Amino acid sequence: MRKIDKSAILVLIVAGLLLAPVASQAYELLPYNWVYLGGSPVTVNEYVNPNCLDASAPNELATLQAAMSSWTNSGADFAFNYAGATSVTNFYYYNFQNDICWSTDSGGGALATTGMWFSGGNMTQADVVFWDSWTWSTTTPTWNQFDVQSVGTHELGHVLGLGHSQYSAAVMYYAISYGQVKRDLYWDDVDGIIAIYGTAGAGNFNITLTPTGSVNIPGSGGSIPYDLVIVNDTGSTVYFDGWTGFEQVGGGYSQDLILRTGLYLPDGGNISRSLTLTISGSVPNGTYEYWAKLGTYSSVVLTEDSFEFYKYGSDIGSPWVEETYTTWWDDEVTLEPVAPDDFQVSGVYPNPFNPETKIAFDLPAATNINLTIFNLSGQKVAELLHGNLDAGHYSAVWNASAYPSGTYIYRLSTDYGVESGKVMLLK
Repeated sequence: MRKIDKSAILVLIVAGLLLAPVASQAYELLPYNWVYLGGSPVTVNEYVNPNCLDASAPNELATLQAAMSSWTNSGADFAFNYAGATSVTNFYYYNFQNDICWSTDSGGGALATTGMWFSGGNMTQADVVFWDSWTWSTTTPTWNQFDVQSVGTHELGHVLGLGHSQYSAAVMYYAISYGQVKRDLYWDDVDGIIAIYGTAGAGNFNITLTPTGSVNIPGSGGSIPYDLVIVNDTGSTVYFDGWTGFEQVGGGYSQDLILRTGLYLPDGGNISRSLTLTISGSVPNGTYEYWAKLGTYSSVVLTEDSFEFYKYGSDIGSPWVEETYTTWWDDEVTLEPVAPDDFQVSGVYPNPFNPETKIAFDLPAATNINLTIFNLSGQKVAELLHGNLDAGHYSAVWNASAYPSGTYIYRLSTDYGVESGKVMLLK
């Protein structure tokens, strides 16, 4: 058992089952690294404290075990395991195990919530708390009761990494009513969990990119022919999104290029395409990685592959990669570059930093651009980007190894707006 510095642990309530509806979205996958999961199939151990359960529902333990069985039998490559009783009565108690308990706190109107524990960027524990200010039932709930198994199945879905679903029939819908029984997994619940863990007993679902010509591009630009092959021998149909992009090795430019959603491939099926990657002469010289990913865009990657290409020349300008081909999935679909809806700085990370930080931003249309770093006295200390960029998702790296510790200002100026913010260099 490794020791964890509790000063680095953050408790975050990420999901609750509410009494009243709120604005809905399609199901989401929670963006955490679930480090306590392991093995094949993945096994999730959950402990229950039988001494702190609500007296209004006398068979909670068996009911919660039934909720675990719903997910275990979903067809995904994992198993839920009731790991026994625990003496933990405090929801906010870190004990290296996943716990279920009842609390007297109403939780702001929630029926139950799931809390996540972190060490650094890794999720190490997920606890479920029921609020005993409500009246619960483990049999057939009446008009003023809530069903333990329905609510438990929902919260255990959060433990597994699922967000909410837009479908009211789904267990992972964000609300439940008095007297409502929702114990069986809906197809959207199953799709979400398979997107995370894959199909039980699955074989391989792979994508392979193979250059069939030179990967060396002159400064004036050029093309790289390559083959793309996707193979599914998992034993069942795989549903997935596909997206491609490129990034400069060692940091610098990056961009998502192509997005296709709602794809599927039956068991034993394959996709084989001969494609061409065309590199504009305005791409800065350097070494790049071109990649393709399959999964749930962009939170879950089921399989990916890449190859490096090299561009030589002194011209500096807009990083632009165009993909031309006959088909990707079917002959009637034309693929377009991924264009964001809004202009924004989507992230600055790490921050604080030493000595490099990455500034990511979205451009909804082609624009002139200037990305500059200033100190607090208003003096320009670095110019990261200057020129024209097409619509897309970009990032630029600032290496501040030559500058003293302190707070700096980045300023991203475009034809349709300006964004600025602070970054802190700590040496």
